[in-house]
Amino acid sequence: MAHIITDAEAQTLIRIAKSLIGPLVSQGLIQKRDMDDTVQDLLLAAVRNADKYNETSDAGFLTFAHSVMQKAAFRAVRKNNSPSAKIIANAVSIEEVCGQEDTDDPPSYTSANIHLSTDDAPDSSIKRWETIVKVRLALAGLPEDLQEVCKLLMDACTIQEIACSLDISRKTVRYRMEKIRENFVKASLGPEKN
Repeated sequence: MAHIITDAEAQTLIRIAKSLIGPLVSQGLIQKRDMDDTVQDLLLAAVRNADKYNETSDAGFLTFAHSVMQKAAFRAVRKNNSPSAKIIANAVSIEEVCGQEDTDDPPSYTSANIHLSTDDAPDSSIKRWETIVKVRLALAGLPEDLQEVCKLLMDACTIQEIACSLDISRKTVRYRMEKIRENFVKASLGPEKN
């Protein structure tokens, strides 16, 4: 049976979440504009895991929820520092590019302070597309169990979280990660293990 969170516990959980995120914001690991969303993510993690709390446990619910929110905070830092999040954060909106001019002419990127690099040779873009195709083929060639692990890794899940969600041991997760790496090496996408 799931633990029912009282109003007092909810207020305490909010204070705990803010106290976990505050130092991360001051260290620059999480942007200030993302603070409220991250606090909500932490609270959501605590509520979703409330049914896993053992009422007969010596630890109180708030202690259990604190550990859940701590793990969610680490996950948020990993997510915010992922390469895809950095690309999205540095992206320029279409409105910013197109809002500069209201004509039928193609947009002027220089007026939006966007400088297109001209030093990219056609060979580099071809190599980039070849790499993308190799990655897609390597992912498609993986067995279903390895694809599941790969998807969870791309979602920035830890080994423990992958093991829990797939109901397998951490040793099995590590073994599957090694198989994924071997498949990428065979597709000449990753470094060989020394």
